[in-house]
Amino acid sequence: MNKLSSILSPDRILVDCAITSKKRALELLSKLLTEDLEHDIDYQDLLAAFVKRENLGSTVIGKGIAIPHARLAEISEAYAAIIKLYEPITYDDQEEPVDLLIGIILPENNSELSLNVLKAFASKLKNPDCYNKIQASNDAHTLYQIFTQDDETITS
Repeated sequence: MNKLSSILSPDRILVDCAITSKKRALELLSKLLTEDLEHDIDYQDLLAAFVKRENLGSTVIGKGIAIPHARLAEISEAYAAIIKLYEPITYDDQEEPVDLLIGIILPENNSELSLNVLKAFASKLKNPDCYNKIQASNDAHTLYQIFTQDDETITS
């Protein structure tokens, strides 16, 4: 059963990161995700998958938020990591600066789960009350609590 609490972990949330570029942000998300998982996924391979997805189109959803994501054959469940930046960065030339990134890895063979996980995160971020709490938060545990509050099952 998938819930945001099973996809996200406080250990994969960092706040006040002094990242200055999109490349460094994607590297950090890749490291956070691969170091904490039991799967044998090289962070360079995950980084390449994130970059490949970004080349298809920006993952910026507005309000200073990007949701880079990649689909991998090696996993059967979804996993996420969050970094909240100390200063916003230029993520894409035509986009507004980004200060919150949610990196998600998804199973390659489960399109329904992939779509529903992305919807679950987007739903939290579109809720004005939730968004304001996320923006005001300055520690990993609080961010985890905000994202997992009212933890609904994500269908797969």
